[in-house]
Amino acid sequence: MLTLTCGVTAAAEVLRVDVSRVDKRFSVTTEVLVDATMSEVFDVLTDFDALADLSGSIVESRVLETVSDTEWLVLTRVKGCAFLFCRTVRRTERVRGRYPCELSAELNDSPDVSLSTTNWRLSPSGDGTRLEFSTHVEPGFWVPGRIGARTIRRMVMDAVVDSMEAAEQRAA
Repeated sequence: MLTLTCGVTAAAEVLRVDVSRVDKRFSVTTEVLVDATMSEVFDVLTDFDALADLSGSIVESRVLETVSDTEWLVLTRVKGCAFLFCRTVRRTERVRGRYPCELSAELNDSPDVSLSTTNWRLSPSGDGTRLEFSTHVEPGFWVPGRIGARTIRRMVMDAVVDSMEAAEQRAA
């Protein structure tokens, strides 16, 4: 496992990023301080049709079905590149929320992913929000062994910082 502590990047402060790879499964845990309220962060994270505006790695996102006020079926297409290896991953997830403090997503269907579970936990921190994010993903395709924890960490850092800075801008 790779654990690194980071400093302030603009206003979103990344406290921790842990990345591990065991066989085909990647696990990522991050902790970020966001200069926005829990409600504002939750609202940004659940604006599924606008997720592509938050991060350059998200190519498409949209709600396929609103199951209830707290459950959605969401399609995302995410593009990731490491060295010369690029892949766009399409997946449909069942997302459940408990306003304003928790979200979870489980893989519903994907030609590109064998396993995917993700959790977001929000808690107050001073005038802002502490966001704890964890995901476990097993791609349904071959990933070169060279793509290790450092590469995934960089990709996650870019996506997290982009999306949380966008959340802060929307909240401003």
